[in-house]
Amino acid sequence: SIVAFTFAFSGLYNEVTRLQVIHKVGAQQALELLPVDYPAAHDFMAYLNSSDIFPGNATLSTLNMALSPFWGNLQDSLLQGYESNNWVVSGNKTASGLPIVSNDPHTNLEAQGIWYRVNLYTTDGSVFLQGMTFPGMPLLAFGHNQKVAWGVTSGILDTVDLLYLKENGTHYLVNNTEWKPFTLTKTSIEVAGQSNVEYTIKSTIFGPMMNTDEGDFAMLWTLNQGYARDDPIRSLIDFNFAQSVDQFHDALRYMLTGFNWVFADVQGNIAYQNTGFIPIRKHGYGLIPMNGSNGQNGWSGIINYDDQLYVKNPAKGYFATANQRVDTRENFYIAESYAHRYRVDRISQVLENGTDFQIDPNAITYQNMEKLQQDVKNLVPEDLLAPIMGILTNYTFTNEYSKISSAAVDLLKSWNYRMDTDSVAATIFVTFQTLLTYNVVKDEIGSDLARQYYYTGIRTIGDWFHNNRTIHWFDDITTPQKETINDVVIKTFEDTIAYLADNYTMNINNWQWGKLHHVFLPHTFHSLTTLFDIGGDPAPGCSLTVNAISGPVWTDNKIDYTSSYGPYFRLVQVVESSWSNIWGVVSSGASGDPFSPHYSDSYHAWLTYDYHLFHNNLDYIRTNYALTAEFRSK
Repeated sequence: SIVAFTFAFSGLYNEVTRLQVIHKVGAQQALELLPVDYPAAHDFMAYLNSSDIFPGNATLSTLNMALSPFWGNLQDSLLQGYESNNWVVSGNKTASGLPIVSNDPHTNLEAQGIWYRVNLYTTDGSVFLQGMTFPGMPLLAFGHNQKVAWGVTSGILDTVDLLYLKENGTHYLVNNTEWKPFTLTKTSIEVAGQSNVEYTIKSTIFGPMMNTDEGDFAMLWTLNQGYARDDPIRSLIDFNFAQSVDQFHDALRYMLTGFNWVFADVQGNIAYQNTGFIPIRKHGYGLIPMNGSNGQNGWSGIINYDDQLYVKNPAKGYFATANQRVDTRENFYIAESYAHRYRVDRISQVLENGTDFQIDPNAITYQNMEKLQQDVKNLVPEDLLAPIMGILTNYTFTNEYSKISSAAVDLLKSWNYRMDTDSVAATIFVTFQTLLTYNVVKDEIGSDLARQYYYTGIRTIGDWFHNNRTIHWFDDITTPQKETINDVVIKTFEDTIAYLADNYTMNINNWQWGKLHHVFLPHTFHSLTTLFDIGGDPAPGCSLTVNAISGPVWTDNKIDYTSSYGPYFRLVQVVESSWSNIWGVVSSGASGDPFSPHYSDSYHAWLTYDYHLFHNNLDYIRTNYALTAEFRSK
């Protein structure tokens, strides 16, 4: 439910942002800034009727007030996009002839991490599971059993809708004519040393009302709809003990949360499955909060599991996901909050032809896959830098930073697009990229929304650079003259150099990426003291490289280059009956005690890509690993 909550409210955050942009510039221009790929949903948004949104006295400001407590720590990670990778490679493309499953899920990095490496077995050898799990989960989330290995990323399903309801305190309006009484459930929360906190949950035919002073907002969420196949424990047990990719596919039928699964079995089959409950909406596509009182909105069930994308033994010999839109069919609406394709495109480049990687794409090894998880080649400059290098090269800088600016252009011209820690060009580019999205749209939608546009706008503005260089968004509407692409590019580049020079140093050689981009794992007490934090070291990569140790984030007129978001662990599994090549590394340690030798003993191995072998010999495991519990077979 925690994972489902995070994914669900991530989508809701994007929907509220879209509504805010619509209020600023209208539906048509909002679609230019925030494109919608699904054709029917695009057409619906283009001709949006205001009666579809607000009933009664509901307003955008009350919506923001009602939802602000829910965003919490989600906002920073949302501004950087979703970041997880997995891929499975057929034995037809590997040196050993065996499939390989690779996975590196990205989450908030924490000193007292929740992910643990586990060996789960019975003494008679009838059960043997290896992989990763977290406290409270009885089996594995990632890993392998004796027949199947798997990896998981977020599938980015749109599973929450917010409906505005006209209400009078005791009843709410439906179908614009009927007043229904709220269903009231009294409950309490026990608080140590204090009296219980009593409150009443108000529910509707759609779902519970949000517990805020503003009221008015009912929430539809697949988690609380009680669908018949909502049985994640059954799914967990079944996929942990699946004996083939077909059995694994069947086990995922009962998985509520939206995931992308890649998996392979010892018979040599590989597969992909999209899971999660996809709502069937009566009207609209859930892209913004809608009017619940007019009788048009709501759900009429969920998509059949057998209609969701399942691919077995793809002809290309691999399947990769990185939170992008995977199901490109137009059978039904899934979501519009996907990650950009840059990471998955880079993974595909390497797996298909070894681009910039010096490997044989038809003789792949597990070491190659470890190296791919470490890859920091950034494909974003192909969209945001290559098309405008002519503008920068042909311009003569005349301000106080003119010499630095010219030197910076020269560095970008020779840059290999890698986010290495010793790269100055990497720092210049990501700073330029951050300020570019801001400068293009801030005059139309305001500074706050423009900073939130940092991630979303990358691909959109890149498309304009390639295909629509005269689009009106490059004009600054606060000035009497009409600005062009040249003007916004030069202004942003000058802003970039001024920002780095003023905030760091006038010496361009000190702008190395690793000097600004540090990774750290904060402790729960981070706001009180940094004593228990882990890390603070230079880190390669960025939000849009395969090795997605994220950054930067643009908030409150400051660019924060530090990161506490990235691959919580890395796992590479060769699928064979002996399971003798399972390699992985976790970002922190296995103990939450800062004074334990196991508090951070995996951090430097993670930072330097020192993968550990998952031993499969039970005698070795008993002798060398800490035994939590042992269950003997009868």
